[in-house]
This record gives sequence, C-alpha cells and structure tokens, in this order.
Amino acid sequence: MPRGYTRAVRRGLIASKVSAVEAYTDEGLRLATGEEVAADVIVFATGHHRVFPFLDPSVRVHDADGRLRLYRGIVPPGTDRLGFVGFRQVFNNIMGVELTAHWLTGHFRATLRTAPDEQRMREDTDARLAWQEQVLPGSGGYDFGPYDIHCADELLHDMGLPSRRAGNLLVEYLLPGGVAHRYAGLNRSSPAP
Repeated sequence: MPRGYTRAVRRGLIASKVSAVEAYTDEGLRLATGEEVAADVIVFATGHHRVFPFLDPSVRVHDADGRLRLYRGIVPPGTDRLGFVGFRQVFNNIMGVELTAHWLTGHFRATLRTAPDEQRMREDTDARLAWQEQVLPGSGGYDFGPYDIHCADELLHDMGLPSRRAGNLLVEYLLPGGVAHRYAGLNRSSPAP
C-alpha cells in the first residue's frame, strides 16, 4: 500500500470500491453492483485468491488440489504468452519479483539458455510440486524464504547468468544471500537476443 493511502481513503480523497468486476466498458468498468467506474488503467490485483475468472478455462494455472502448476513458478506449461510475476516466492520478495520479470522477458523473447518443450515443463513442474509436498507441506506451490536463493540461482542459470554474485566465496556463502545489491545490473548483464 502506498504511503498515505489509508489516510487518503479516510479523508475521502480516494474513493475505494469493493466489488467484483462485471464487465469492461469503453470508459472503464462496470461493477457487479451495476455502478460504472471510469478508469484509465485497470490492474488485475487478485491478492492471494488464486482464481482467474478472466482466463480461458482451458488454461490450467492450478491443479485440483489448488497448487500452482507453473513451470519455474512462472508460466503454465502449454500456454503461450502468459506468465505470472510474484507467485515464485510467497513473501513478496522484491528480488524474486525482479528476477522473475527478467526471466519472463527472456522466456517471451526465446533467449533463455534452456527452452524445454511442454512435456518437459510438465515433468519438471510435477517433480517440483512433489519435492515441495515433502519439504514444505501445504505450501500450495509457493516457494518459502529458506529456498529463495535456490530459486534465484535456478532463474539465473536459465538466463545464462552467474549465480555467484558476491565476488567473494565467504560473502557468497556466509552472509545473507537475498540482498538486492547482489542482483543489480541484470538488465545490463543479460545475454543479447
């Protein structure tokens, strides 16, 4: 929430609306209450409800148990031009979100070092979910804090970038790994398409 948001709502400077979206209009959107709201930009902020009514039902984002079925926690296998940023780590780790955005860009541009086919993506996703059920029971397909560095290393490897980011082995392995400055400059070090 941006600084001052709650205060602005209380003062009436921001009119908050809590409702489902019924339809999108030329001017913005129509809420389930029937109210029309003008909007220049609409952000799909689904929160922690993993329900995506705006997607075609053939797109499988989660399985019957409600677990996210996303390759690398980002893309649904067998679906073109769709990816999710922010599901990789559950604690909204900004470093993980940034790495995911870089990875997804590489995926869409077909510049990743590895590009498995749909079957391999499904197998890798199944293996990851099986591992998570053993190590993180009930995680629902999210990765938790202790495994953030593994997730980061996996994405960096796919992008063809070094996972050792500190330049010093003692710092690399003995100090906290999720510090953002270690991942600065990814856009400059990404391989050219």
